[in-house]
Amino acid sequence: MDEEKYYSKNLEVFTGTVGDAIVASGSIGGIEATEKHLFSSMLFARICTASVSLLSLSPTIVINKATKHWDGSICLGIARSILEHVMHFNYLGIEDVEDSEWKARLKLVQLFDCSERIRLFSHIPHAEKELEGFRQIQSELRYELYENDYFSKLDPKYQRKLAKGKTASFLSREEMITRLGYERGALKYFYMLTSSNIHASPLNYYRMPDDRRGSGVKNSVDIGYTGMALEESSRLISLATEKLKNQFSHLVEFPDLEFDWELISGSETNTP
Repeated sequence: MDEEKYYSKNLEVFTGTVGDAIVASGSIGGIEATEKHLFSSMLFARICTASVSLLSLSPTIVINKATKHWDGSICLGIARSILEHVMHFNYLGIEDVEDSEWKARLKLVQLFDCSERIRLFSHIPHAEKELEGFRQIQSELRYELYENDYFSKLDPKYQRKLAKGKTASFLSREEMITRLGYERGALKYFYMLTSSNIHASPLNYYRMPDDRRGSGVKNSVDIGYTGMALEESSRLISLATEKLKNQFSHLVEFPDLEFDWELISGSETNTP
């Protein structure tokens, strides 16, 4: 495979896809809608932000024309973040479920958020006041979760597991991915590869002497990894943009505009 052609092709597609997503995100700003619409817009905004971060780290003529720094490992890490944000965007902001189930989903997210803050602040000195407030909120959220009609019909053992606040979703990662339209196991390779590059796995650094990968200089491995991050992220962002437009189609007319990258780069650019 010609890594440079592969990279250039995916860079061009990714740039256009992200630009379309940013335009769509800006189009729904300030619209009064349901709480579900609010979470879909919030998560979509995070997808756009992470996407621009990925673009800024990809040697590109759009944001940073002069960059010669290559780090496919970090780009794959951001692509993993985009994947997970799209998963939660679909789960919490898009999927058509009964009202009681959606409220249970939201309560579980809120419980996880609160419980995670307790776990975090328990390691911070002199945070007793904050912990007291979080524990009170945690107790209230658990009560509200048990009072939810959807949650009350679940197996009691499963209820107790969820009430610990250690998961933010009723669905497994695999289930969330398949509900995006992917075949079961389709993203397993991509997920494993991005995991090894997020953490200090030997898979991330053991072969650094080969082709100067991971050194920041231009090499075939980092070019290929960056191209892969752009390719898979383009698919995910395009999917999320389509879902967002469908959800808000009755509230706003989306303009057919090309995003002006000068707003981010601060200099004259030519969009591919």
